[in-house]
Amino acid sequence: MKSMVIGVMPQDKIRARAMAIAKGEYKPKRGEPKIWFRCARWPKY
Repeated sequence: MKSMVIGVMPQDKIRARAMAIAKGEYKPKRGEPKIWFRCARWPKY
């Protein structure tokens, strides 16, 4: 079975990374997470 790699990063860094990828300034390396979350904790309601 294949494992899924996720990443945790602040929201502003996720947006900056996505923009850099869209502009072609950054190419994700093999093995980097494809799914990013802004927080590792689940919010309390």
